Amino acid sequence: MKPNDATPDALIFLLLELQKQVQWLLKGLQNNASESITKSQTRIAYINNFVNQLGSQLAALPNPLAWAQLGFHGQQASQQLTTLAKLVEKQSAKTESAKLHKSLSKPLKLADNVLQQLIEQLKPSSPHSVEGVTENTLTKTRLQQLEIFSLKLPDSLNDYKLTLCLAQFSAQLSQLTERISQLAEGVHTQPEQWRAVQATLAQSEADNLTRDAGSLQLETLAHTKSGCVISKVAAEHEPHAPLGVVKQGQRAKIKQEKSQFARWQNYAPDLVPDVYGYHREGEQAALFVEFLDGIRLDHWLTQAKPKGYLASLALVCERLEEVWRNQAITLASKDNPPKLFMQQLQDRLNDVWHVHGNFKKELHQLGSLKGVKLRQLIKQAHKLELQLQPPQHYFCHGDLNLDNILLRPDNQQIFLVDLHRSGYQDYLQDIAVLMVSHFRLQLYDAEHRQLIGQSMTQLYQFAETFAASQQDAMIHPRLALGLARSFITSTRFVLDETHARALFDRGRLLLTLLLDYAKSHDPADFRIDTEIFYGPY
Repeated sequence: MKPNDATPDALIFLLLELQKQVQWLLKGLQNNASESITKSQTRIAYINNFVNQLGSQLAALPNPLAWAQLGFHGQQASQQLTTLAKLVEKQSAKTESAKLHKSLSKPLKLADNVLQQLIEQLKPSSPHSVEGVTENTLTKTRLQQLEIFSLKLPDSLNDYKLTLCLAQFSAQLSQLTERISQLAEGVHTQPEQWRAVQATLAQSEADNLTRDAGSLQLETLAHTKSGCVISKVAAEHEPHAPLGVVKQGQRAKIKQEKSQFARWQNYAPDLVPDVYGYHREGEQAALFVEFLDGIRLDHWLTQAKPKGYLASLALVCERLEEVWRNQAITLASKDNPPKLFMQQLQDRLNDVWHVHGNFKKELHQLGSLKGVKLRQLIKQAHKLELQLQPPQHYFCHGDLNLDNILLRPDNQQIFLVDLHRSGYQDYLQDIAVLMVSHFRLQLYDAEHRQLIGQSMTQLYQFAETFAASQQDAMIHPRLALGLARSFITSTRFVLDETHARALFDRGRLLLTLLLDYAKSHDPADFRIDTEIFYGPY
């Protein structure tokens, strides 16, 4: 079996994040930029997240221990890099920075190259695959080449060695085996999660929570793209009666979500769970909230009949509209306006290239726009977007993917989760994200692709109706930009080349069509062809 035929996505994303960590540290050294070095350190939360995801998939994989070795090598390497970055931060003098740059730039560049080779080797449909995944495979051999980091560093960092491949794996084998067995069962308990839950339960006024605080079990429900772990908390004697959900991650994000919960409780309390407690520890924090017994909307799409799903989607739209109408502000009252769609796309473009570098050099040939690179299209589209702003901003979820919407099918009740990006912004932010999160689903049979297209069309029509009620004449060109943003940036979460290509090409096409149209027409008259919501691939 070829590794790229069975490689879990989590392992590839782990290596991509590790490569980002190397690149940010290298950039910080080259430019003497503390912000870049700090960004390097933040990647460890994402890497730990992907290690947990990999662990949950091990039971279904052939030779699971070999896959686990790769994942844990990456995790240990990330921890070593984080330690190195912290030490680098302490070297404030320019002479010391220069010495560090000289000592570390070569091994960091080599590590970057080796990681790129590993990623290409493991990607689906890669022509660079090799047979087998064992301790002696080329994959592990290349990963061990990263021991180039075991170099003598300057005197200021005397005797500190950074090993990107785990040199002490054999000594930790027993601990690793135990960890694999826990992960394979879907239980990903980490010490900081336990402490967070115990602390939040101690603060709770609910008798049933404090009573069971001493005998708990945690079961991972999900891993967010922002590096957080979401776990269900239950008493050991009642595992099927959850006490709540704990979301643990970087302190800044969890703290931000806590403040957004408070806003939602004021604006639409029936749409969000209750908050039981908050706990912070160093740079990590945890939020303990009510457990909502519902099904994620992406799961409901695969289970419900088409009419039933579209009815549920209409209910989501109805609830969103209620919030928007009750919480609208004029643009003039905004002190810190949110980034426009093209600014968001520009900010995330390097992450797209990081996963799909082959998309980077392609030119665009359509209408009067010939031989134009994507960055040029984005720059032109940004100028146009400045002329298309809505008359008001509305309180939006901010990250309205299907997996952030829960449904209770019995009473058609809707709940929203993962609230940290909520705020006043263009309502098309939510619409565009929700539309493209349908298209991004890796369901390829004709029936599901038809339902996905119908769902996107229904959302488009809902947006048109709401825009008309708000005298928003520029909805169509602005939605085209929002969809283009989401289509293109979504590719960084999709490893399947065919699916990623379908997303990327649709985003590029929308930008090109809109810009070409706006050269000789009023952009308000632009319309999106709903055929792009369907296939083919």
